[in-house]
Amino acid sequence: MDMSTHGNMQVVGPYPGLRPFRHDEAEIFFGREEQTDQLLEKLQRSHFIAVVGPSGCGKSSLVRAGMIAALEAGFLADAGARWRIADMRPGSQPLTRLAEALLAPSALGQADAADPAEAAFALAMLRRGPLGLVEIVQEARLPPCENLLILVDQFEEIFRFREQGNADDADAFVALLLTSAAQRKVPIYIVITMRSDFLGECALFLGLPEAINDGQYLTPRLTRCQIEAAVAGPARVFGGEIEPALVNRLLNEIGPDPDQLPLLQHALMRGRTRAGQRGPKRDWPRDATAARNDVGLQGRRGALRSAVQPCGPGACRPQRASATDHKGRHVPADRARGRQARYPPPCARAGHCRCRECTY
Repeated sequence: MDMSTHGNMQVVGPYPGLRPFRHDEAEIFFGREEQTDQLLEKLQRSHFIAVVGPSGCGKSSLVRAGMIAALEAGFLADAGARWRIADMRPGSQPLTRLAEALLAPSALGQADAADPAEAAFALAMLRRGPLGLVEIVQEARLPPCENLLILVDQFEEIFRFREQGNADDADAFVALLLTSAAQRKVPIYIVITMRSDFLGECALFLGLPEAINDGQYLTPRLTRCQIEAAVAGPARVFGGEIEPALVNRLLNEIGPDPDQLPLLQHALMRGRTRAGQRGPKRDWPRDATAARNDVGLQGRRGALRSAVQPCGPGACRPQRASATDHKGRHVPADRARGRQARYPPPCARAGHCRCRECTY
């Protein structure tokens, strides 16, 4: 198996598929260098950043493989290169998820699994008030020049959590983030990623619209040259070269739609896997026609989307949430709100999906 080593982690392939890039995959993350620099500039000025954009535009990958990797490399000079990372999604228990993220080895926890008693104590401290997170970090006694970054991915989940009758916990969670980012006693940075169609709902939380106005980063669409770098760059890291004819065909296929980027990564990953069944993966792709067949582009336009079946037909696709109208009848939540609501598939209801290519 071809591998590229990154610190203590091993990158096993040039393309991650449908899932977002991890922070240890920075060496195969191409095309977002300018956007990474812009995020660092914002983080230099504000301890709270909201990375927003349409679904599938690469927000999570930009933060993890772009910004976090740059922070750990020391590109935010005033803060230094020593960072603790608490990575979480709100889900159905945002305060519990935050406590668990803080106790992870990458954040404030030890190498061993977190003690249930410690998790309960951390959760109790978070529930004490808006300064609970600051107090936890103070008690952890971080060494000098170390910073804590809390990444809240898919922040829009907090709105669904609030709608389900958990307004107090949702308000407390948001207050913890805003208060921690506003103070300067301990070096805490907050970064959230959120779908742009949920911006209007931020007004439900006191202080959140103001914080987002100060620290919003609207994820730009990749240019054609940047997408070309995202396709060809990872292959070169693994000693390969993408045929120009295949690159042009892929660029034409995805068009201007940003949600095609995960499909592009999946098609490239699948093409390389198929080619590996015939011979060494380092030899892919030498022939543009064979490579097009490998990624599912057999001479017809629009084939990229239809070629991708992530976890079986419909198995891990987001579903529409249900809501109730004034008569108690169930209606699709997107009809109730006037837009489509992303809702986790059945495999993700109890937590993160375990399917290899799913984004949940």
